[in-house]
Amino acid sequence: DKEVYKCWACTDYAGHLSQLFRHYEPSYQYPKADSAPGRIKHEAPKQYRELDLAWLEPFQRRMMANEHGALDYLKGRGIVPETIVHFKLGVGVTGIIGGDGQKRELPCILIPYMQGDKITLVKYRTFPPNEKAYRRIAGMKNSLFNSDSLQGHSDEAVLCEGEIDAMSIWQATKGQ
Repeated sequence: DKEVYKCWACTDYAGHLSQLFRHYEPSYQYPKADSAPGRIKHEAPKQYRELDLAWLEPFQRRMMANEHGALDYLKGRGIVPETIVHFKLGVGVTGIIGGDGQKRELPCILIPYMQGDKITLVKYRTFPPNEKAYRRIAGMKNSLFNSDSLQGHSDEAVLCEGEIDAMSIWQATKGQ
């Protein structure tokens, strides 16, 4: 039996679909193999860090003020302000270790992963002229970007490699 989809990043058919299931059934405890053959043990769910929307507000204001040229970069990628506001994108600065081993502070786009009105994950993405790099806030839950859009829609979903790809599809379909 094949899984429902293939992860093109790691080329694995298993594991990633369980993230989608955990999103809708967070209380389910996945069994883990015990050291004794044929035995299963259940682990308590891990407690993850979440942030409130108020945390994002200063970063969103900086985005709409075009700090570091982040708004221009997104517009150049075809992302319109309505989409930027919908996905609550912000701009900030993150520390990156360069190839020379030196830490540099680089401007980045903050991409929040939402579940309802809670921020469950924040990724930082640098943008040109800097080399593309991603970071995330430690202790936050792995989740699917824009997963709230799966609720109350058809039985079909489009899974994308990146967040900007997902935003482009949302924008082109007006969130349908």
